[in-house]
Amino acid sequence: SFRNLSSLRKSETSPTVPNRERASRSERTKKSQFTSKMNATQIPFWDLASQVPEGSFAHVALTWMNPFAYTLNTWMCIMLAKLCGEAVVEGIFDFVVGTIFKIPLMPSREPVPVTKGLEKMEPIDWAMVGINQFIELAWLMNFWWWGANKGVVGLENLTLLNTVVGFYACFFVNDFLYYWGHRAMHHPLIYAYVHKHHHRQVLPTRAYLDGVNVHPVESYIALGYIFVTYKIVDVAIGGLHGLTCLAFFAAYSLYGLANHARFDLSFKGLVGHSARTHETHHRFSSCNYAQSAQIYDKMFGTYREYSAGSDVLKAKRSSEMAKEAAAKKALKAE
Repeated sequence: SFRNLSSLRKSETSPTVPNRERASRSERTKKSQFTSKMNATQIPFWDLASQVPEGSFAHVALTWMNPFAYTLNTWMCIMLAKLCGEAVVEGIFDFVVGTIFKIPLMPSREPVPVTKGLEKMEPIDWAMVGINQFIELAWLMNFWWWGANKGVVGLENLTLLNTVVGFYACFFVNDFLYYWGHRAMHHPLIYAYVHKHHHRQVLPTRAYLDGVNVHPVESYIALGYIFVTYKIVDVAIGGLHGLTCLAFFAAYSLYGLANHARFDLSFKGLVGHSARTHETHHRFSSCNYAQSAQIYDKMFGTYREYSAGSDVLKAKRSSEMAKEAAAKKALKAE
């Protein structure tokens, strides 16, 4: 009855309830709130994907970002490991190439750079690099998921076809996709909106940072070519081994570092390559679109030989650098 309900409410709020019991109730409430907050960080992205309509953009995006259904804490720990790994790999790359093997700088950089590059990363550059970290990690997880679940696994299943042949097939297929995709991004109707940002750097120097400093749309598409490459080669040879996928991605990443470093690096072999070709692309834009070998540039008439720049251009740049140094010195004096 209403009278009984009223008396029950009074008894709950009555001062006769011991202070210790009320304090205990308050502590339980606080613990419950804390547990709820902790559980929120433990919700897998996969569960979040299940809360939106299947097939919707949100569902596809959330599933793509976390194919293994890691918790948010685990996902962020993997991101931290990725960032640390990139710093370590770039440090090792710089030490091995510059200190141990003493690879000289590009001829266009000595005695002075032939032109002025992106000497300092600006906020827009750091923003692009930051966004692309999430895109890269998502694709890396998808590569790993595909290799573990769709590709051939197990050392006992290693064959010449699904390793060596598959490895080189990945290079030629991916370079073909990258060549036409890269060339399309230089089309006047598209260039200003996506790829132009990457060409803010005329003389690539920072290896990984200059390589990943691209528009997020370009980053997504370029890494997507690798995923498509795996699927094409897998069908073509009747099964691509997971270790081959890993080896190809490692080699692809090495080419990316070499293309955007300051060293005069070159690789010989079936997929021969020189970092000079990509520097030429950054300086002259409408040439050398391929990522690895230059087979398709030569095949489709877009290959351009490397030029270190004339002495006149270097003298001009030397004069500009002297004026810039004098201006900075005068500014400090003020």
